[in-house]
Amino acid sequence: MFKQVHHVALVVADLDASSAWYSGMLGFKPERRFGFPEAGVQIAHLVSEMGLRVELIQQTGSSRSPDEGKDVFGALVTQGIKHVGLLVDDIDQTAQELKARGVEIVLEVTAVAPAGVKNFWIRDNSGNLIEINQWLEQEKA
Repeated sequence: MFKQVHHVALVVADLDASSAWYSGMLGFKPERRFGFPEAGVQIAHLVSEMGLRVELIQQTGSSRSPDEGKDVFGALVTQGIKHVGLLVDDIDQTAQELKARGVEIVLEVTAVAPAGVKNFWIRDNSGNLIEINQWLEQEKA
């Protein structure tokens, strides 16, 4: 029935600034922009090299998430979508590249054996959490 995930949606404070952040920091390419002016909504779709689409939404009157200032686990005390998880081949290299670009690292590279991954966490320019993952060696077999 389902072919693939079409997009992950994130509400952001400034569509232009967030589009530039996802392009410059994570390498996403602009795909399309559209909006619903009567509802105060502007939307941008950006796509990664591998086809992951992020939908950035700027809504007039939106406010920051109550999770914005919390750590990755503190955000779990309220229900709803909490983060986007991305998969990479070389987590240490990715962490170094993102640090060099000035990306905020929220939690450094850590092995999470029960999940079968090493991961680290970043925050985008609107405060949204992003989890970067690499499969642990035993998971590749």
